[in-house]
Amino acid sequence: MDGLGVRFGTAVIFVVVMLAGIYGGLIPYLILSTGLLMLCLWEYFGLLLGPDHTTFPLRSWMGLILGVLPHLVVACERAGWINFPESWVLLTYCIGLFSLFVVELFSNSLQPFRNLAFIFSGLFYISLPITLINLIAIVDGEYQYRFILGIVLLTWTNDTAAYLTGSRFGRHHLFPRISPKKTWEGSSGGALVTLLAGWGLYAFFPSFPLVGWISLSLIVVIFGSIGDLVESMLKRSINVKDSGTFLPGHGGMLDRFDSFLFCIPFAVALILTVKIGIL
Repeated sequence: MDGLGVRFGTAVIFVVVMLAGIYGGLIPYLILSTGLLMLCLWEYFGLLLGPDHTTFPLRSWMGLILGVLPHLVVACERAGWINFPESWVLLTYCIGLFSLFVVELFSNSLQPFRNLAFIFSGLFYISLPITLINLIAIVDGEYQYRFILGIVLLTWTNDTAAYLTGSRFGRHHLFPRISPKKTWEGSSGGALVTLLAGWGLYAFFPSFPLVGWISLSLIVVIFGSIGDLVESMLKRSINVKDSGTFLPGHGGMLDRFDSFLFCIPFAVALILTVKIGIL
């Protein structure tokens, strides 16, 4: 199979898995979101820890567990499956975090605090956004897919429209130091099409106001684009082209979800603000 066929086949499988996880209900959503979290974290640790990721993998495995736990605890609690005292949850998690320092004592690494910084940054950059998704995905014990689907579709729309517009009309570089191929024309085209997509989402989900969908589209355009640049900055800083090879023809998981991860905190804040009637 040629390169184009591989890319197309990967894209089809990727879209099917994503939509099945989003539409399938609470359990498929948890499987999808947890899998996404684990793959992105493991990829991130592999990129930044370098040889220390394989020569002493205990730190990466602990980072993976500490990254997944908040997401699962928050999701299960909002679904009504568990009811742990918040103080004990926080205390247990803090003990886990401080255990990472103990692990580094025995790792024989030349740069233990660099490793700790990379693990903590991964928890902040990847685990925190995925955990925050639960605030809009699980409400009053019930799974609601509309906002997850909306953010995913808006992110795909912005990325695809920006790429197509930039490839055809791009002349003026947006941020050449970090991403030489991105242009103002591409970003403008992506923004316009994404705003139209937000308007279209209102037709399918009118219970959320039009101003909310348009505002959400703007957040995806602004912070999703920044997230893409941030991941480009990461790859440039360690001199790699793709974050991984998990998706043949498309690179790694972080390559596909950099925009999505970065815009989640802002999107969740907006949705919660709209729902309480401030906007």
